[in-house]
Amino acid sequence: ASDVYKRQSLLVVASLALVACASDGDETPSSSADQSSAEFEQARIFLTSASEAHTSSVMSRDVLADVTLDEVHFHNNSVDAMARMEWQLQVLGTCRSADGELLDTSGAIAAVHDLRAELSAHQVGMITLVDNETAHASELNFHARQAPLFEELEAHAESFAAVAATYECAF
Repeated sequence: ASDVYKRQSLLVVASLALVACASDGDETPSSSADQSSAEFEQARIFLTSASEAHTSSVMSRDVLADVTLDEVHFHNNSVDAMARMEWQLQVLGTCRSADGELLDTSGAIAAVHDLRAELSAHQVGMITLVDNETAHASELNFHARQAPLFEELEAHAESFAAVAATYECAF
């Protein structure tokens, strides 16, 4: 599935590059590393906040069907936030320093992929549970497992923000 996602992502980037190259001579607006870094951070903050709110909501639920609905809504929101983070990481990965070195986004990309896998596994587990106690325990376990990934993504976001002004992006 990750190879398919990589090919789709590459296709999107290539399509955008073709559109930019096929302009009628007008300058195509470019994305700055500062802008992409800020948008990555916004998506990360949204996902972190949504995760905290989701855990709180699940822990306060007494009806398993409500837990399942919370999980479906959270997963839909998390998929969108993850896609925004991945897109901004792809843009940041095209940014070069004055020395010509690409901005290293590999660690952040790996953390996003790990978090995506955690979110997917958690969703499947949560919608197949048969009682509230197990749902609450599963949610607390997931919260503990995702916390280091959110911390890692926060560190990457801070790192990108610190160096973004010294990088120029390809588009």
